[in-house]
Amino acid sequence: MSPAIFDKGNISFFSLRRNFISSFPEIDKNNTELKVLNLENNNLNELPNSFVNFDSLQYLNISYNQFKEFPEVLFKLKNLKQLDISHNNLQLTKEELREISEKFQGKVNIQY
Repeated sequence: MSPAIFDKGNISFFSLRRNFISSFPEIDKNNTELKVLNLENNNLNELPNSFVNFDSLQYLNISYNQFKEFPEVLFKLKNLKQLDISHNNLQLTKEELREISEKFQGKVNIQY
């Protein structure tokens, strides 16, 4: 997947669900318009640090992927209000669950 796909500044909703994506590209610049990103049902197991450039992102669906650890970069997304990371292979401690729940004020789906 080419990062140029996100260079279009006027996209607010983008879905890449069920595309067999195994890695997410580095994003070179801030995307200030993207509010909703659906990456459900792919083969992702990590997100790049440059994911923080989606600074306006409010809703992210990364359910049904291959994540084993919670992507720390998501804590840096100040506008992220809802997160679906259900149906992954997450191995979380009680402390990590508490921290995630506090950050997203309970608007996170972590079902297994």
